[in-house]
Amino acid sequence: MTDRFANRKPAGFTTVEVIICVALFAVMGVTVAVAMTLFGRASISIQSQTRIQENSRRFAQELQFESSEAVAAGVIEGGAAMQLIRADNTVVQYAYVDADNNANTINDNAVIRRVTAGSNTGGDVKLSFCSRVTSGAATLPVFSFNTNADRTLIDVVVRSGDRNTAGNTAARVSDDRETGRGFQSFVVNTSLTPGND
Repeated sequence: MTDRFANRKPAGFTTVEVIICVALFAVMGVTVAVAMTLFGRASISIQSQTRIQENSRRFAQELQFESSEAVAAGVIEGGAAMQLIRADNTVVQYAYVDADNNANTINDNAVIRRVTAGSNTGGDVKLSFCSRVTSGAATLPVFSFNTNADRTLIDVVVRSGDRNTAGNTAARVSDDRETGRGFQSFVVNTSLTPGND
């Protein structure tokens, strides 16, 4: 009688089979790691964009509310500030502040609500990481009178987040340090009129 197990190979995996399995698992592991990294970067970029949009929306809503409470409005300091006067003669001022007077940095730029009229000291920051908007070669004032309106109308134009840095790698890298990788930007472009005008 012959032993039916006599010609059987020993149980287990060959070296070639083990190498193939390890290689397949390594490829799958690298693929998963790359996918998770890309997802993480996209998630951070989306969170940053959402934060910038939400801050911009909140800022625009506050300006709309403040102007609806005002009886008079004006643009001062060459378009860097706006003044609203309420019925009780309370003065509310918003000012664009570039702390280092360098348009190539956004980390120190802000629109503040002044605590004391005419002074940026101790102002309440309402919009940070912002910059003036450029149109062609011109840089627009943050606050300006709309001369085409039949009543007092103040235009507010300011960019929150990354500047348009096309072709300027140094500016893009600088902005990315502040707002995260990718292009996160939102332009606040609104018009205000005093509520009793």
